[in-house]
Amino acid sequence: MERVLTGLGLGKEFQEWKALQNWPVAAGKKIGAKVTAVRVQDGVLWLQATSPHWVAEVSVRKQELLDKLNGNEQILKDIRFVGAWEGRKSR
Repeated sequence: MERVLTGLGLGKEFQEWKALQNWPVAAGKKIGAKVTAVRVQDGVLWLQATSPHWVAEVSVRKQELLDKLNGNEQILKDIRFVGAWEGRKSR
């Protein structure tokens, strides 16, 4: 599959998709339960967190997580967040 997509000029997109799918494994159970991978765009993994605490936790571990997701290739260059927790505050 990877060879076919690369042959079609979609190798980068396929690698980004794989990184997106691998987020739960790279993040681990604790972070993976609270932070969801939303999309990859131009080498940036966009995440949605349940609270600012998890944004801070991932920010501290950003390089470690990028290394896990990238492996031996330079697929992702950054991790950023969408402000998801604002809509989840208890009322």
